[in-house]
Amino acid sequence: MAEPGIPADIVVLSPPNLFGTLMATYMIPAQLSLVPQFVTMAEFGWAGTLKALIIPGAANAFGIFWMRQYAQNSLPDELLDAGRIDGAGFFRLYWQVAVPLFRPALAFLGIFTFISIWNDYIWPLVVMVNPDRLT
Repeated sequence: MAEPGIPADIVVLSPPNLFGTLMATYMIPAQLSLVPQFVTMAEFGWAGTLKALIIPGAANAFGIFWMRQYAQNSLPDELLDAGRIDGAGFFRLYWQVAVPLFRPALAFLGIFTFISIWNDYIWPLVVMVNPDRLT
């Protein structure tokens, strides 16, 4: 079932408590997840590589929350209905109607994520085990 304000065919169906669980993870301090995240990176073989710095910060709870809230308030059903009347399928509606409306939110999210990763000092110290790779 779609939430109010979001068309049913754009929303990915998920368990009802998934968003609440996501918000609960956002409320946990990042320092508590350093050791489990390092163990995960070591198991992937990424400890000491740039992958371990970039990939964990690419998708976070704030980004999912931000895009969900933006999508709920900026994508009117009438615009999607007009696209359907014109014969657009799901992917064409997504790429030519929804994504252009989401560009400001995506730009903000990219800048915000870049700055937050740039200002993160403890994670690179933990994950970069080779002192020659530190700057």
